[in-house]
Amino acid sequence: MNTAGSTSTMGLWVPMRRAGAAARHMLVAAAAARLGVPAGALTTAEGFVCHPATGRSIAYGALARDATAFTPPPDPALRPASAWRLIGRSQPRLDLPAKVRGEPVFGADVVLPGLLHAAIRRAPVFGAAVARLRNAAAVRARPGILDRRDRRARRRGGRHLLVGGRDGRRAARHRLDGDGGGPRQQRDAGRRPAGRARR
Repeated sequence: MNTAGSTSTMGLWVPMRRAGAAARHMLVAAAAARLGVPAGALTTAEGFVCHPATGRSIAYGALARDATAFTPPPDPALRPASAWRLIGRSQPRLDLPAKVRGEPVFGADVVLPGLLHAAIRRAPVFGAAVARLRNAAAVRARPGILDRRDRRARRRGGRHLLVGGRDGRRAARHRLDGDGGGPRQQRDAGRRPAGRARR
């Protein structure tokens, strides 16, 4: 499963409906066992399982542990379209006014005392390693640069250079002068042209 912005609902519409219906079935079964009434006599609304005949209700959260004792149904009954309260109706965007005013704070907006940043310089070909860096001392001496590291990219089997500091990272990253090497670079050299490192 993955999420992809506005396509998540369209792509996962059916699986999520079935998952919700299965969870509702298990919660109703747990409530029926606790209240001592048939499951068919119960309804659900606003996060509660309700017994209209007596006015009793139990919150989903209070039933969650008991519900895990029941097996999810393989083909749960879906709520009919006639019972939908939100789907198909325009809903107010509670977050929109603040976004229009530019008020939300995102991760890139956070600045903390002593905060450091890093910039990565990748090899021009897939899987290449850093064989030699000719100007490491000059890059490290630039204002705002604290250090540089040669790190292995575990999932891709290659290596990249990491430049860390308070400012000037982009300029320092592009001033790194080195050579790549390794069998994967030689193997891929004929397939993928070596060019400027990706940003």
